[in-house]
Amino acid sequence: MIRCYASRWIVSTLVTVSCLARPGKNPFPQIGEIRLNDWLVAKGQAPIKNISVFALSFSPDGSRLAIQFGDDIDRDVVRLGQAKREYLLVLSTADGNPTINWTELPQRPSSAPNRAEPAWSPDGKSVVLVDTGTGTLIHFVGGDMCKLPGRFGGFLSADRVLVIASERGPTRPTTIAVADAHCRLQQRWPADRLLMAASVSPESSMLALLAPVLQHSDTAGVLNIVKLELLLLPVPAEKAAGLNLAGARSIRTGGLELSGMRRMVFTGDAVCGPFEVSGIPIPTLDGGTINGRKAKVKCWDMQSGKPAHETQPIWSTGDLVLSAGAGRIAVSDSGVGFPAGRTKGAAKPVPQMRGVWDVQSGKMLGLWSPDPDMHASLTIQPIARRGIAISADGKVLAESSDDSVLLYRLREGLSENQ
Repeated sequence: MIRCYASRWIVSTLVTVSCLARPGKNPFPQIGEIRLNDWLVAKGQAPIKNISVFALSFSPDGSRLAIQFGDDIDRDVVRLGQAKREYLLVLSTADGNPTINWTELPQRPSSAPNRAEPAWSPDGKSVVLVDTGTGTLIHFVGGDMCKLPGRFGGFLSADRVLVIASERGPTRPTTIAVADAHCRLQQRWPADRLLMAASVSPESSMLALLAPVLQHSDTAGVLNIVKLELLLLPVPAEKAAGLNLAGARSIRTGGLELSGMRRMVFTGDAVCGPFEVSGIPIPTLDGGTINGRKAKVKCWDMQSGKPAHETQPIWSTGDLVLSAGAGRIAVSDSGVGFPAGRTKGAAKPVPQMRGVWDVQSGKMLGLWSPDPDMHASLTIQPIARRGIAISADGKVLAESSDDSVLLYRLREGLSENQ
């Protein structure tokens, strides 16, 4: 029997509820759908033919959902430099006034960096739209926007944002800095080595840093990244003179970096991130296999620094999106394409994969593909249709579809592939 669930997501006529089963797709019961072109028309904007959800994120208290979406340009012909429309829609899940914020973002070229999920301030009054290079801080009251002076690392408080400010040159030491609510630098903590990414725990007490381990190559003056090191340490005090990485808890991660690794997530007593696994046999078009690469999610205990749990290698390497809530992690890979490897053209195409993983039990609560029959074009942009988010209480899942955001109620007892 398929049961219809009453849902707080019925916030306007533009949000519809579906009780239809979707064989071969998301296994959780669907409780709502947000049609994005309907919102555009309601706001006096022209609908977007090739619309895509770039990123999703629930507010800390679960009462709002941020949706970053826009024009994905022509999905069959990639036109470099073509400008696209892009919007931020923030919906309330608790009352009858669904639109909390509607922001039309500055147009950017189609080759803009990939995005991670929007990061909410602890008080829920602002959000950072994250891309590979930096981040844009948006205040809901007044709609003010500013560009962060470095790569976003996390919120230390409602008006203090951690950023990575690297000096010029790939091997120069990095500065961890703090910006205020207007993106002005307030404090700097010099580090004694290169850092690639930073993440702050939800309670703003722990700091996870991703640092490359460099080695001289056979070519004079050239350094290669041979592995990555995950560093865990308490967030420095406001008046600290520098960042003491010598006292950090060091975890040797191995492997090379994935783009999604720039956004480590904290859940319970663990810090987790996507990591590459090499040596995976990938089927080829001629019936053989190649030595390919996939990705898995790994977690480490923040107290001991020891490995805690990890998934099997499931996702195609590239850009993985992670979202954590109540000991669960939602994962989406970069979309329909080829498994990453030096011989891409020889490998069979693989469908995009998404999943919800229970960290404590180590079980996959659900594993599915939004396009199991591979109907989408293989030339689809990596940022298209990859948005996924889980609420802080681990009970509601949001995922991107072709032209909408679908909402699901998570439940216990699901096994992998169910």
